[in-house]
Amino acid sequence: MYHTDQNKITSFLKNDIKLFSNKNAVTKYDLVVNLKKTKRDKIKNISGKVTRYELNISANLVLKNNTNKKITNKSFNKEGSFDVAKNHFETISNEKIMTSIIMSQLSDEIINFITFSNKNK
Repeated sequence: MYHTDQNKITSFLKNDIKLFSNKNAVTKYDLVVNLKKTKRDKIKNISGKVTRYELNISANLVLKNNTNKKITNKSFNKEGSFDVAKNHFETISNEKIMTSIIMSQLSDEIINFITFSNKNK
């Protein structure tokens, strides 16, 4: 199992949520999201060389309503896989593309959860 630098995926999520947020909203929230990205071997060929990786990104969300002080915890998990290319640069590119896809899905789920939580207060 491989662990990678979290800064890029954290920034992606933070920027996506900022685009969604409304500074003039009546209800204000504090938001903490802990992300974990892991990559593991998924498929190996006959010689034992990895031909496909599985990528998993999990997010643990803590949402605190600043008005009523209610704290909500929620976990999200997304995964996908990508092929090992003929050269290392293409493999890294495949991983970045899959990371973007997964982060976009996670971001949508988190924003939908926050929106739904706000409507059901």
